[in-house]
Amino acid sequence: MSSSYGLTLQTALFARLSADAALGAVASVHDAPPDTLPLDSTYVLVGEEDARYARGPSLIEHRITVEVVSPADGFATAKAAAQAVAEALATPPALARGRIASLRLSREQARRGTGAERRRIIMTFQALIEADNI
Repeated sequence: MSSSYGLTLQTALFARLSADAALGAVASVHDAPPDTLPLDSTYVLVGEEDARYARGPSLIEHRITVEVVSPADGFATAKAAAQAVAEALATPPALARGRIASLRLSREQARRGTGAERRRIIMTFQALIEADNI
């Protein structure tokens, strides 16, 4: 079942992004919007996901979003964090079960907001996971 790979994928992406020094220099990484951060903090959310069987039950396509949220007036800070995210995920992380056959950035949107969420970059990654024998 495709949902059984969602947690292992999110865990692997979160661990990879959390351990990345270049990303850590510009943003913190979370799996839920943080309650307490300084108002001038840029952060990354590993989040929403859509999964479906790609070619039968052994290959599962996951589209997962990674959002960069920044209070900066311009997009430079958010784009620097987005670049660090893309570089950290250029090589797929290992999964606890199954294997990522392909991981690619398929869409990126930059949006304006207000307050502490003045800039938001929504990155959509497409992961093809080869399932364990079912």
